[in-house]
Amino acid sequence: MRMISAIEAVKMMDEYKGHGFVHVRTCTEPKFVGYKRDATVLPAFQAATGCVHPEDVKKYSEYNAQLGLSYPDLIERRLVSQGKDTTEYERGETWHEPVDGGSRNLRQHKGTKEKYFFLFLTANTFPNVRYVDNKRGVEIDKEAIKPFLVKKTPPKNQGLDAGTEVEVQTLKLESLVSLKLSGEEYLIR
Repeated sequence: MRMISAIEAVKMMDEYKGHGFVHVRTCTEPKFVGYKRDATVLPAFQAATGCVHPEDVKKYSEYNAQLGLSYPDLIERRLVSQGKDTTEYERGETWHEPVDGGSRNLRQHKGTKEKYFFLFLTANTFPNVRYVDNKRGVEIDKEAIKPFLVKKTPPKNQGLDAGTEVEVQTLKLESLVSLKLSGEEYLIR
């Protein structure tokens, strides 16, 4: 395992050519529903999870993903394989754009210009996710925390059969802990 900086990781991902597989580990702050607006949510959260506050929780994830793919091409290929017309894909507006207009692996926020890794989740695999109360150093049961998390909904504009949607992950650069690419593992410092 080699240690590299986030800047080196960005350069490596930006210069990566072709298609490839990557294994990524991240540490992020999970998104919770309503505890700031609804006074009853926080006590219920505390009782279910044993945590004092949602802001003490970190989400540790591991993803198997692919790099270098074209989002529209991938959707259109799946539509064809499902016997559907490619016009069923309704291209919409996104909050991000390719870095320097052409990178397939890096995106930037259109407003803030903050950079993100852009990964395609590998079909039929699911991220390995753990939730940890960082104040106490204790893992939280996924079923206990689940009712308090923002629910992710599949994209509705792809026109694909339910459960076959193209799933992408945009990861903030600072959330990256490690990545494995082309047989090499890198720890991000």
